[in-house]
Amino acid sequence: FDWIMEAIKRLKAYYKFNTQYEMTRDLQMGLFGELCTVLDFYDKGYEDILRGWKGPLREPQDFFISNHSYEVKTIGLHSEEIRINGARQLHSSYPLTLIVVMIDEIEDGISVHDLVQMINGRLDGVELELFNELLIKYGYLEMQQNVFHYAVCRISKYNVEDEFPR
Repeated sequence: FDWIMEAIKRLKAYYKFNTQYEMTRDLQMGLFGELCTVLDFYDKGYEDILRGWKGPLREPQDFFISNHSYEVKTIGLHSEEIRINGARQLHSSYPLTLIVVMIDEIEDGISVHDLVQMINGRLDGVELELFNELLIKYGYLEMQQNVFHYAVCRISKYNVEDEFPR
């Protein structure tokens, strides 16, 4: 019976989106950067990373892990600035790190869907369910028509302290 209720819950979440819904390039870029960060944390041994992924929940920072906040910004190769969406993104009562993922859009690169599949391969059971719920909250749909492909050029990390420009 539980699986039926879970299937109904997922269908409701799916159908709350318009059937014409498409993730914008900016939204795909943001999700791409956050998924790269999820993989990076997994590679560093953080097994409980999905519980710390707050981006889909519209929290001020994208990740909160071990009493540390992380804000992820994804920018194009030729971007000259990083867009901060509100003063709260770079303020935290915990140590805060800004992660900048620089990407280039290329035809034979990696898509958000590719990253989702890579992460799915590491998960099972409850973790896989949680991941799918977070993706839905982010706005990701597998049948996305307008898919962009990227190469990661550089990932930079900055400690956000008092002197850090905001």
